[in-house]
Amino acid sequence: MVKMSKLSCLELFAGAGGLAKGLAMSGMQHKAFVEWDRDACRTLAYNYGNQLVHPVDIRTFKFDQVGSIDVISGGPPCQPLRHGIQPSEAEYLDLRARQRVEQLIRQPSLFAPSLKPWKTVRDQIGELPEPDTDGSFDTEHVLREGAKAYPGHTGSYIDMPSKALKAGDHGVPGGENMIRYQDGRIRYYTTFEAKRIQTFPEHYKISGSWTESMRQIGNAVPVELSYCIASSVIQAMIM
Repeated sequence: MVKMSKLSCLELFAGAGGLAKGLAMSGMQHKAFVEWDRDACRTLAYNYGNQLVHPVDIRTFKFDQVGSIDVISGGPPCQPLRHGIQPSEAEYLDLRARQRVEQLIRQPSLFAPSLKPWKTVRDQIGELPEPDTDGSFDTEHVLREGAKAYPGHTGSYIDMPSKALKAGDHGVPGGENMIRYQDGRIRYYTTFEAKRIQTFPEHYKISGSWTESMRQIGNAVPVELSYCIASSVIQAMIM
């Protein structure tokens, strides 16, 4: 049994901090973030303080400098695995991953049954003003023009759940960074809207250009998902 007001946490492969934010909301207290991407480090420094961010390769990080901790969390990148396997192997891993997730969801001890409906894109961002090129509402809510739709690259329909945001090096294959309206209009998500889709708090700032910000957000664990998992972990540890 762990007896303390807050569990201490070390975050590895921290990225933009989606996983970390959910853990913090659940009551964990971070002692350090390890991340070597420059823009992600700036994002972490803005939101958590520069003194907690260690912009180094995890292989060179001195773990003894953080002292005693209760939880180690992190999201190692999946891209190296993807690049090193054949398409047939990737399909097999995708199938096994889906089966494992379905198995976990069926275990009531981990996730309580939910009858809540899916949230649509409109549910998440519908009350926001339309973006403009000046960022009048917010500096992260700037209209980016030039979005195009074509077969297989259609964007997320405004009255459907958003496609999972992705972090492609050369764009995203399904147009996951675009909104599609009922009248056929399409446009790119703003950084502010993408944060909402990934359930980041509005005050959470993402550092970098639009392209870089979308990459960070697409790589991030949804904050509310992290919060739910972390809350369950904390309950298990303090029992």
